[in-house]
Amino acid sequence: MKTERPLRCDCGYEVAPGPEAEVVAAIRRHAWQAHGIAFSEADALLVVLRAALERDDRGGPADAGPRG
Repeated sequence: MKTERPLRCDCGYEVAPGPEAEVVAAIRRHAWQAHGIAFSEADALLVVLRAALERDDRGGPADAGPRG
């Protein structure tokens, strides 16, 4: 799956759209470097999927990323 829109963390960091593996890697890297959260690949993929579902529900871009 390729993401269609940027994903945004509450802190303002944005992950550019792209191939799933690259987006997941960027989310994991950001979660660790900026928030000290060790996301697994499954955790990061859930962020991507949640953002896609929220976007579908609202019809617009969704915020995503570590909370805290």
